[in-house]
Amino acid sequence: MSTLMAVMKDEIRRIARKEIRAATAGLKKDQTKFRKAVAGLRRQTKEHRSTIRQLLQVATKQVKMATTAPEAGSKAWITIKGIRAQRKKLKLSQAQFGKLVGVSANTVLKWEHSSGTLKFRSRTRGALLAIRGLGVREARLRLGA
Repeated sequence: MSTLMAVMKDEIRRIARKEIRAATAGLKKDQTKFRKAVAGLRRQTKEHRSTIRQLLQVATKQVKMATTAPEAGSKAWITIKGIRAQRKKLKLSQAQFGKLVGVSANTVLKWEHSSGTLKFRSRTRGALLAIRGLGVREARLRLGA
């Protein structure tokens, strides 16, 4: 009689385990989906934080430059070599540099291949002076925005 009881208990355990596995199989799939989703959200959060950090750095530089730009705005020299050097330093094409300043690529081409003194409109002069302190990253961010 005791062996019959032992066999019955083993069979009940086996059936119970089978039922539990069947009931929790969907939960395991959901759990892996949620873990993947959480990992993706963590990655996005990390990317957003780095973007925010870069934008804050650019914004603080812009504020610093905006406070100092009016003082040096009318006395600053902008030369042909300076424009070319600034463009090369920022690793931009003429079209990208023109977009950053707010002029066409053809205008930048004329500036770089002209001779004599350059005369700019006040808006263009201000834009050229504003990008003087930019780095490559900040320039790329401005072009992206």
